[in-house]
Amino acid sequence: MSKDLVFPKTDNGQQENPVIAAARKSLQLRKPKTEAKPEKTKSAVAKCWRCKDPVGKAGLTQKWIRELNAQRWLCENCVPLKDEPYEGETYEADTRAVIPMKKVKYPVAKVEPSGRKDDSEKLQMNLLPWDALEEVAKVLTAGAKKYSPNGWKTVPDKVERYEAALIRHLAAYKRGEDLDPEDGLSHLAHLACNALFLVSFREEKR
Repeated sequence: MSKDLVFPKTDNGQQENPVIAAARKSLQLRKPKTEAKPEKTKSAVAKCWRCKDPVGKAGLTQKWIRELNAQRWLCENCVPLKDEPYEGETYEADTRAVIPMKKVKYPVAKVEPSGRKDDSEKLQMNLLPWDALEEVAKVLTAGAKKYSPNGWKTVPDKVERYEAALIRHLAAYKRGEDLDPEDGLSHLAHLACNALFLVSFREEKR
């Protein structure tokens, strides 16, 4: 027989060796059929990242978690919790236990080594000569007993009259008289008292 063999044609129109075709069919029969996997459907129930309670997406709030450097959904109970840790501590996602973390350098206010009070421009009342002021107080006490307390404020023509009194006490002191013979007090104390009266009168006019 000189008749040529005729092989079955493949999809692309070419003839295929029957041995190869039989082997291919045998392999196809042996190949297990794979069941189609069901498509995953997204659950409508959302869970809190911390407590894992299924509260639904509407009851969650997105908040920044420093330890993760990302945002997570938290329920109303977990939102008030400290999720941005202070220096030296943080919170684990599930247990909320404090665990150490790297120290963060925060700016610290400068603390003065000692107390501070800005009074350099204020009056230094401590420089007053208290022993001399005590002598002036003696003159005021004697005048209050002789006339009336603060009566010097209502004296008629008070400026001219106390200027004259000041000059009289100065003249007596320049003559060498130390004490006023009327009350036994220092002429300089009387002079200083009259000078304080004049200062007070001038301040009233301002």
